[in-house]
Amino acid sequence: MTAHLWHTGCPANKVGGQGSKGLSSCESTIFPSGFIGETKYQFQTNDAILERLGYCEHKGLGGWMHSHIPTVLSAVLTGEPYQPKVWIERSGNKMAALGNSSSWVEAFPKFDLIVHGYMYPTSFTTEAADIVFPVCEWLENAFAQNRLNVNLMRKPVTNLFEAADEIMMWGKIAEAMSDPSSDLYDANMEACMDSEKIGSPMVPPYWKTINEYWDWVAQQGGDKSVTTMERAMDVFPEKWAEDDEYWGGTTYDGYCQVNAGAGVAGKVDPGMEGGSADDGKVTYTGFSTAARDIKDNPKKCGPYADTMLYLGRHGNEKFEMPASVVDYNPMPYYFTPEDQTNFGDEYPLRLTEGRIPYYHHGTLRNNPYLRELYPAPELWISPENAEKYGVADGDWVNIKSPRTDGKDVFRDITTGVSKDTVMAKSMSEADGPSEFAPGKELTADAQAIVSDGIYAVARVTKGIAQDSVYMERFWNPEFLEDGSDGRKSWTTENMNVLTKNTGYFNPEFGTYTLRGIHVKIAKAQRPEGIWYEATDFEPWMPEPSDFTGGAFYEK
Repeated sequence: MTAHLWHTGCPANKVGGQGSKGLSSCESTIFPSGFIGETKYQFQTNDAILERLGYCEHKGLGGWMHSHIPTVLSAVLTGEPYQPKVWIERSGNKMAALGNSSSWVEAFPKFDLIVHGYMYPTSFTTEAADIVFPVCEWLENAFAQNRLNVNLMRKPVTNLFEAADEIMMWGKIAEAMSDPSSDLYDANMEACMDSEKIGSPMVPPYWKTINEYWDWVAQQGGDKSVTTMERAMDVFPEKWAEDDEYWGGTTYDGYCQVNAGAGVAGKVDPGMEGGSADDGKVTYTGFSTAARDIKDNPKKCGPYADTMLYLGRHGNEKFEMPASVVDYNPMPYYFTPEDQTNFGDEYPLRLTEGRIPYYHHGTLRNNPYLRELYPAPELWISPENAEKYGVADGDWVNIKSPRTDGKDVFRDITTGVSKDTVMAKSMSEADGPSEFAPGKELTADAQAIVSDGIYAVARVTKGIAQDSVYMERFWNPEFLEDGSDGRKSWTTENMNVLTKNTGYFNPEFGTYTLRGIHVKIAKAQRPEGIWYEATDFEPWMPEPSDFTGGAFYEK
């Protein structure tokens, strides 16, 4: 397949509101045609869009140009409908973030190349990566952003070690592949380095140096005299509208009026002025929804949710996509989780998850100060269930699910896929789409890696429903230290070995159940090798160093 390269900062972001002088884009670089504006060069064909794994079936993924993760895993393991060959990963520790994470172990050897761009090594690095690209932490790079009626500029405050802004990873790949004399040459890469071929002021070419990129970031505000990062540091933050103008001039009537002839294919950016009474385009008043076929009660979800529902039916493309097997439901509905139906008797506790204030997603588990405050994951449990299972507050517990016990194994979900339409076909009208009636088991051996279950500290509280337990994502970077077993970093206390990546899949986005899984618990001992006491984290304590040359404080 032809290579395509782009960086997705935020989807079709119209920062600053309609007709504003806010930032013109959000860390955008090379997007496919039509994503944030037309480009003269067609970076992606319609056929390539249809080949995006799982997109035809789950069109809500088009809002972020995503593929369907379980469909990707199935394609990697089976080679159907085609074999993914290269994985460039830049979002952290996938072993701690992916549902049923052990199911991916058998997929890694199927790739020709896996590149991991991140701030420091994680479990994904040690499990999967062939090449590691050390990228800057967010405080090490420049970033322009709009908040309400103010343009902001984040200044790099330091520069540690030999790391580069992530944009350089993408830019250098594009540059290397843009040379027609190179064996790596790709016409798309040549185009994304050439502003004339791109032909759109909204979509800049890739930058060859970090200073070129920073100066471009600096120019994204409303002050046209700002052309360099140094000048931006003097100007930002800046208001692009006064408070009374911003708050008094912004309305949302919950509906976008569609003129005759526009139909659902009339594509105009939501929240922007455009169209007239008779040109067949969409006319907007204030900030409006893009869900142009939701007529009954358009205010019920607001602009963001209505847009997602519209995407769930139509996708985010200018051409008409094939219909998915299951139409979306514009109202919330209840679906009994398979774990409850199939395993509820043996695994009686319903596990839910959330976010604790100490960490952000999968990051910061290697911060000694935060780990001292929250050294291990907690399992919140009601007093009634704590008594039932002989668990006291502060006890260690072992947790297992149908995934750790090999009773819910990831299966081939390409069964019934039609190569003619590149979409899932139903096994029968009664059975529903083939994703819900999967084929043979694919990851039984990999899931056996986590057959011991995971461990957490019990917290007995009346703040959790009686038949539920609560736990947060966790992983243990201490097992990546020299001489340790790196695999234990994600198999010891990682709740995502318990979660599932098998159907039921949400029709719009293809998401799988993460907060309705069933588990069983037993009192246990603290697992060997984890760092738990405050003194354990001493090797991670910062040491004084010379000035690193970061930011713009010393010249």
